Amino acid sequence: MSSNGVILAVNIVRLIENLNSINTNLDFWKYHFIDDIPQNSLKNIHLLQNAKAISSTDNDLAKTSNEYVNLFSKSK
Repeated sequence: MSSNGVILAVNIVRLIENLNSINTNLDFWKYHFIDDIPQNSLKNIHLLQNAKAISSTDNDLAKTSNEYVNLFSKSK
């Protein structure tokens, strides 16, 4: 494969990863204003492909805080 082919393949893989990241958390992206996110961060959106959006509910207002504390306590 030529160097142009390698660059094209890498960009296609990155595009698929970016789309996967957006589709995985579609509700988050639909309801949040993204214009203030820097371009460099948007280019690395593929890094969020394994992320999950957590939302509080009327019955559990502390759900997001509790999840954050739980994940933080398990981090190394």
